[in-house]
Amino acid sequence: MTKISWSKNGFIAYTDVKSPFMLCMSYLECLDGRRWQMAPPIMIDVGASINQFHTNALSNNKVNGRSVSGLQIQKVTWNGTGTDLAIADSLGNISIFIAGVELTNSPNSSTPSFAMTLLTNMEIIYYDEQGVSQVNSLKWLNLNKPIIANVPAVKVETTKDTTVSSGCAARQGAFVEDANWNAYSYGVHQYKPYGTSHPIGAKHALFVVRDHGDITLYYQGEHGLAYYRCSAVLPECSYVNCSSIGFTRDGDIIVAVYSKLEKTIQVYRCTIDWGYLIDAAEQQKRNPSYTTPGEVKQSKLPSLSVELLQVEPVLEIDESGRLQTLKHMSIVSPNYNSNTELDFLIGYESTTNDDEEVSTKIYRYQMANDQKIHILSAFLKIGESDKQFQDSLPRDYSIRLKQVATYKGSILNIEFYNSDLFVVLTFTNGEIKVVNRINFKELLSPEQLVVDGAIKFPSTALMLNDAGFQFPKLDMEKDDIIETSFSPNLTSLVSLNRNTNQLHFYNMKRKLDCSLKGFMFITCVAMAFRYSYSCFTNTSCEDLFCCIHEEVARIAPHCDVDKLNLGIIQETHRSINFNIDFGREHVDKLLGSPPLQRLLSLQFSLSLYHGWKSSKSAAIANVILNIRTVGFALMYATRSMVMYANKVSKRGTMFATEDSKFQAESVVSCLGPIKWFMDFCVALTQQFIELDSQLKLKKSTSGDEFVAVPIVLGKIPRYFMMYCVSYIRRLYDFTKQSIEKIEPNATLYKIENNTLELSQVKPFTKPLLEVFYSLKSILEESPVSLEAIDKFLNHVDEELKTEYYTRFGTGETRSLGTEQSLVFSGEIPSIFLNSPSILEMLNNKYSKFLCDNLSDTYFYDTEWLRLEFVKKQLQNPSGPTVHCRTDLTRTEQTQENNHSIPNDNSRVDDLRKLVFPYEVNVKKCTRCCSVSQLHEPISFGVSPVSIWLMAFQRSCICGGYWVHRNGPSASE
Repeated sequence: MTKISWSKNGFIAYTDVKSPFMLCMSYLECLDGRRWQMAPPIMIDVGASINQFHTNALSNNKVNGRSVSGLQIQKVTWNGTGTDLAIADSLGNISIFIAGVELTNSPNSSTPSFAMTLLTNMEIIYYDEQGVSQVNSLKWLNLNKPIIANVPAVKVETTKDTTVSSGCAARQGAFVEDANWNAYSYGVHQYKPYGTSHPIGAKHALFVVRDHGDITLYYQGEHGLAYYRCSAVLPECSYVNCSSIGFTRDGDIIVAVYSKLEKTIQVYRCTIDWGYLIDAAEQQKRNPSYTTPGEVKQSKLPSLSVELLQVEPVLEIDESGRLQTLKHMSIVSPNYNSNTELDFLIGYESTTNDDEEVSTKIYRYQMANDQKIHILSAFLKIGESDKQFQDSLPRDYSIRLKQVATYKGSILNIEFYNSDLFVVLTFTNGEIKVVNRINFKELLSPEQLVVDGAIKFPSTALMLNDAGFQFPKLDMEKDDIIETSFSPNLTSLVSLNRNTNQLHFYNMKRKLDCSLKGFMFITCVAMAFRYSYSCFTNTSCEDLFCCIHEEVARIAPHCDVDKLNLGIIQETHRSINFNIDFGREHVDKLLGSPPLQRLLSLQFSLSLYHGWKSSKSAAIANVILNIRTVGFALMYATRSMVMYANKVSKRGTMFATEDSKFQAESVVSCLGPIKWFMDFCVALTQQFIELDSQLKLKKSTSGDEFVAVPIVLGKIPRYFMMYCVSYIRRLYDFTKQSIEKIEPNATLYKIENNTLELSQVKPFTKPLLEVFYSLKSILEESPVSLEAIDKFLNHVDEELKTEYYTRFGTGETRSLGTEQSLVFSGEIPSIFLNSPSILEMLNNKYSKFLCDNLSDTYFYDTEWLRLEFVKKQLQNPSGPTVHCRTDLTRTEQTQENNHSIPNDNSRVDDLRKLVFPYEVNVKKCTRCCSVSQLHEPISFGVSPVSIWLMAFQRSCICGGYWVHRNGPSASE
C-alpha cells in the first residue's frame, strides 16, 4: 500500500477516499510562531490533468483518449528530490506530475515551456495509457549524485582541562553542568553514488512491476522534463500477488514476486541497458548542451533484460509446526554504509492453537557477493542445513539467513527510512517499532535511558529515541486507519482515515521528567543531530520544529525553555561544525552558505513567541537573515550587470534599449533591499541615541535592551553590513558609469517635484537613468549617509581588533563563546563591560560618525522593519501545539507575519522589501508566514536574464517554502 507519500520537501500527497481520482496534498504550517497545523489539503484533479495531457505536446506515446471516469488512484510516490510524483491508477496507467513548475505557454504548443513556481503547483508531464494490469509495486531509482551523510554522534568523556570548544557542553555552554563532563563528537562524510540510477545526474527514472508480470522503466531523456518508457516481462511468472523492488550496489535491479496460486517466491535480476544515455552523460560533462543525434538515439534506445535467479516455495509451516501465511515481502537495498547488503524481509503470520493470538515472524535473508560478481541471490529454507542447500546453488552464490524476528500481533506496514538505515514496523494494534536494519535491534527505549534517577547517556546518538522519545500508539479502530507514512526525518507520522478525507498528524513524544540529571543535555544532542541530518540531506524540518515546540510546551512550567533553546542552537552549530568566529575575507562564501541559513532559521523559529512576537534571539536571527539577503541581492545583481556589460562589449554593437532595460531590471530588484538596509541603519542609530542618553544620565545599563549592540559587535552581522555598504557603492558606481559612457551629463540632472525630466535623454538611456535616480534618492533621503555608516563600522571593527579582542587572549574557545553569546542570545560578555566599557566605545564612535541630522534621524519612521522584541519570556496560550487533522474548512487561519500599511489595502513584500497591493496573487511562507508577490513584477517589460530573486522562487529567506496564501487548487 502506498496511498500516502511524504516528500523530503515536506509535502504529503495522498489519495482522496471520497473522490477516487482526486489527489490531495497537505503540509505543516506555522499558525502564530508557536502553534502548527496540518494545512487544509490542496485538491488536484488528476482526471482533468490527464484529459488536458491528451493534447499536450509533451506526450511521447500515442494515447487512446479513453475516458478516465471511474478510475481510482491506487498508489502515489515522490522521487528522492521531492519534485516528481508518480501516480498509478486502477487500470495500471502511470501518470507523472512535477512540482514547482507551471506552463508558460499553451499546452498545445509544439514546444511547451515551463517556469519555476511554488512547490504546491503541480503539472502533469507524462501519462502512460498502455498499462495492461494493475501496478503491484513501484520504486524511483537513486539519483546519480554524491551522498552527504552524517555519522552517528559518539559520546566522549571530558575533564575540566579537556572540555570541548563548542556546543552546549562547552565551558561557556548552556548545559556544561548537566552534561557532567560528557560531550558528543559529530562527523559527516561524502559518499559516491550507489545502487541503480539514471546515467545523467539530474535525471530521474521509475521502475514498475505489474500484476501480470510486466515490468516497465520510465526514464527522462537527456534534456527536458519528458519521460519515456521501455518494458519487459518476468519469465515464468503467471500472476503477482506481492512484489518488492531493490537495487544492488553495482547497478542491477532485483525483483522478488510472490504468487498465491503457485505458492512460490521468485527472484529476478533486471539489467538496464541505458543505450545512448551513457554516452550522453559523458558528453554532457564536457558540454552540458550536448544532444545525441536523432539517428544514433533511435538505434541505441534503452532496454531491459531479465534473468530468473531463484524459485523457492513459501514456508507454509514454521519450525514449530504451525501454519503460517505470507503477508509481507520487502527488499532493503544496500546503501552508502559498507556494512549493508541487499536484504529480503519475508513476513509470515500465524496463530496459536490455544488463544488464537496472532504473531508475525520476519525472516531476514541476505544476498552477498563475496567474489564481486554482479548478483548473488538465494533463499535458505528453514530447517535445512546450510551445506545441503548451498550445494544446489550455482557456483559463487553466497546466501545467509541472518535472522528470524518474532513479534506479537499483525503488521500493517513495513517501511524504510533515512537511506534505508531504519526499518519501521507499524502494527494493526497501533504499536510502532523502529529497528536498525543491520542487526534488527529496536532503538533505545525510555526505560533503558534512565538509570539510578539520571540519564545514562548512550554511546551513540542519532535518533530522538536516544533522548527518550517514542512514536505514540495509534488508535487504529477509533481513527479507522488504513495506512501510515513517516516524515523523512523520522520524527513524525501521518495516518489516513478509511472513510474521511483527513490525515492525522502525530509527533514523537516522551514522558521523561525534565528534572532528571542529563535531561537537557541529551535533548540538545538528539535535536541537534536530527537537525544536522535535515541540513546535510536538504530535507524539510517543519516536523522537527513541531516536535521541539510540543516538547517545550510540555516542560515549560518546570524548566527554563529559553535556556533549552539556546542549548539546542549551540549543539546544532557543533553538530554541523559551523564556526561563527570567522574573518572578513569569508563573507562572500557565507552569503550562499546553506548551513548558516539553516542555523539562523533554527534560531529564529525556536525563539519566537505566540503572535509572532520575537525574543531578542529571534530578532537578531531575523536581522542577520535579512542583511545576508541584502548582501546576496547586491552581489548577484552587480556581478550580473558586469557580466552582461562584458557580453555587450564582446558583441561589438552599441548599447541598445533592450540592454538598458535588462540592466535596469537588475537595479530595480535591489531598490527594496537597499531601502531596507538604509532604514535599518537609521534604526540602529536611533538605538544608539537612546544608549547615549542613558550613558549621559549615568544610568546603569548592560545594553541588553538594544538589538543594535550585539548586531554591531558580532562578527557575522557586522561583516555582512560592511559587505552591503561596499556593494551598494559598487552598484551605484557601475550604474552611473554605464550611463555616463553613453550620455556623460545625464547623471547630473536634478529632480524637481519628485519627477525627473527625461525628454532630452536618449531613448536607450532612459530605463537605466530612471532606476539610477531612484537609487540615488534612496541614498540621499536617508538621514544617515552611506559614508557615515561605512566609517562607523570600520572604526568599530578596528577598535575591537586592537583593543577588545586582546582581552580574550589567544584562546579559540573564548573567542567562539563570545561570538555565540552575541549572536545567539544578544548578551554582551562581562569582559566587554569592564572598564573601559565597550558601550562607551560604541557611544564614542556613534557620536563621532552618526550624530549628523540628529532630529531627522530620531523621528524617522522605521516601524516597518519590526525590530522590536519581547524582553521577558511569554507564556504560551493553552491548547494543543499542533492541530493534527487536515480539513477542507480551515479551523484556524494563519496569523500573517507582515507589516501592513495603515488605511491602505497594501503590504510590504517581505522578500523584495517593496509595498504592493494585497490581492489574490500572494504567496506566504509555511514557517514564518511572511508574504510576497506570487509573480515577478516587471518594470520595463523585459525579464532580466538572471536575477537574484530566482534563488528564492520556492523558498523564503527563513528556509520555509512558499505556498499560495489562500490555498488554491494546484491547477490554478
